[in-house]
Amino acid sequence: MKWKMMRWICTAIACAFLASIETLFAATITVNAGNADGFTVADDGQCTLTEAINSANINAASGASVGECAAGELDPIVDVIEFSPAVSTGVIQTVSTLLVTGSVEILGPGREVLTLTNLAENRLFDFQTGVATTSYTVRDLTLASNRVTDDGSAIRASLGSGSELNISRVHFFDNSADRGGGAMSLYGTSNTPKPEILIVNSVFEDNFVNDDESGSQETGGGAIFVGAGVSLTIRNSTFKGNRAENLPRANALEDLSGGAILARSADPFDSSIVIDSSTFHSNYSFGPGGAIAVGGFGFPEDDTSLEIRHSTITENIADFNANQNGVTINGGGGVWAGSSVSTTLRNTVVALNEDRSVYFENDISGSILSSGFNFISDALGHAGTFPAGQPNINNDWVGLHPAILDPQLGALADNGGPTPTALPLETSLLIDHGKCVAKSADQRGFHNPVTLDRAIDDPSVTDSDDGCDIGAAERGSEIANTPPVANDDDYHLLEGDTVVFSASLGVLSNDVDSDPLAIVNAGSQALDNGNGLSGTLDLTFDGGFSFTPDDPDMYGDIAFQYQVTDQRTVMTGEATIHLAPVNDAPGFTANPLDLQLAPGTAHTETGWASAISPGPANESKQALQFVFSGSAPANFFAVPPSVDLATGNLGFTLQNQANGTAVLQVRVQDSGGTSNGGVNLSAPVALTIRSLDPDQLFADGFE
Repeated sequence: MKWKMMRWICTAIACAFLASIETLFAATITVNAGNADGFTVADDGQCTLTEAINSANINAASGASVGECAAGELDPIVDVIEFSPAVSTGVIQTVSTLLVTGSVEILGPGREVLTLTNLAENRLFDFQTGVATTSYTVRDLTLASNRVTDDGSAIRASLGSGSELNISRVHFFDNSADRGGGAMSLYGTSNTPKPEILIVNSVFEDNFVNDDESGSQETGGGAIFVGAGVSLTIRNSTFKGNRAENLPRANALEDLSGGAILARSADPFDSSIVIDSSTFHSNYSFGPGGAIAVGGFGFPEDDTSLEIRHSTITENIADFNANQNGVTINGGGGVWAGSSVSTTLRNTVVALNEDRSVYFENDISGSILSSGFNFISDALGHAGTFPAGQPNINNDWVGLHPAILDPQLGALADNGGPTPTALPLETSLLIDHGKCVAKSADQRGFHNPVTLDRAIDDPSVTDSDDGCDIGAAERGSEIANTPPVANDDDYHLLEGDTVVFSASLGVLSNDVDSDPLAIVNAGSQALDNGNGLSGTLDLTFDGGFSFTPDDPDMYGDIAFQYQVTDQRTVMTGEATIHLAPVNDAPGFTANPLDLQLAPGTAHTETGWASAISPGPANESKQALQFVFSGSAPANFFAVPPSVDLATGNLGFTLQNQANGTAVLQVRVQDSGGTSNGGVNLSAPVALTIRSLDPDQLFADGFE
């Protein structure tokens, strides 16, 4: 026994050591250049996303120059691709498919900050397993507006046994495919263990499949198509506005299925799907399964297993084109289950969905079983497994057409957390009628701060079990994640200073959170304080920023707000740039003078000084005067030199007994002072005045 225990300990230590070695030697490849042409790998001192993925695949640097992509490492070491602040704002575009074969984590700065898109009709990412232990991660990005003529426009994954794909905090928006999986298509293997795919804290919005051919393609899945041989878990995610549509067909049974998700697999390539704490809202399909479809017409031998728990599926539509007239088939506005393995529902809302077929089953259709504590608005066609009752014998709350039940949910909205949700209203039947044992939080990551689990008990409601609400969101719960503390910032500089701060001194430098922070509203924006100071702010995701005034001579206070996220909660902070005034030097134009005059002479240089100015326009109200410095003999001037500000005339009168030379410097002085290093004097102009008696003047002229 002692030997066995020691053996286990050594194995654990060895595993920990190997894990630390993998982390230690993982290559970090930094994308520092924007749009990639999708083909070129050049030694040009830049690292595009295309080059970064190629370096991770082949474990070689993209070039020898400084700034090139670093070489990746051999599997099982997982390389990291990250984005420098210089390219982490806006959109990075490519035109060819980014084929990924080596283990890699593609880590964005935040889905609100950086979007990846393919400009051509090519898939964005194609993950193809290189070795059995290949691991892929895509995190904190938006993948948008990708188009492909087959399947999976943003991501297509073909994974081998033991491989994994992790999608976290990714926004899939407006992606489309002609056949299946508007945003993603997933394929695995018959071997065990099957590849593990995890989608968490992500949003699938307005993705679609649009088959523009009249012939049968028999596919769908507006957001995701799940093919054979995968193990898929979807958690804390939202699917909204996704759709599966097609041109009219001779056989209405061939319309595309699964407005959000379509799954099809058969033994021995059967797939398993778990949907946990997620929301499906306003998705639609021309065929069955307004939100989710398993199996399908023309695919009768489906063996996909699907479990849906702690989720909310509302206002989805099946048979959106209402062309099932004469077809004795049901659409399943919420969930359509055509697998030989029954779909199970637990603590889930399926409500207010619509099936536009003649023989409609609005919420659920097919082989669906209850694990209890569900809310079904209309269980028409399923009275055996979901008998009407409030609650029924399974602790389900079930309506039956025409006496449907309303879950009384608020609108889909930002209720906190990384994904949109719909909260139960105060009078909702969902409150305290569910069961969520061992759930630490709802879809948003909100929990009970006292018990540290999900359930919030409403004392006015008789609990059905543990006081948990039915569905994805718990009314009255509080955020489990400690949000970032966005401390306001003040930057004190002088007029004319270069306003550039790196991340170490930027707006995040004094903000507090246990997780890495990023700026949500990074990018360029115009600032104007309404009092003459305006300019352009350039804010990077790491908190560094620069401010370029439109007028470098302006001063004052100008503020901007920034949004900081720990990828769960967004908080707002404010930074103020204080530009203290610095007096600019006044100026005038005049030529140096060297005058020889007889004693007693009154002399005027008409218009000697011109372009007399206090400085920039914002100093136009300063008072000016001409000042003279230097040396002159005693009793030299009867009237000392002066310059008229209006005319620029220089005038003075010599004493009758004046003799010698006055060496003077003439400057104009403003009233702005010298605080903060200001300058209140112009550059000097030389004035030399020689006074000689007439005899000396004659001698100087004719000797």
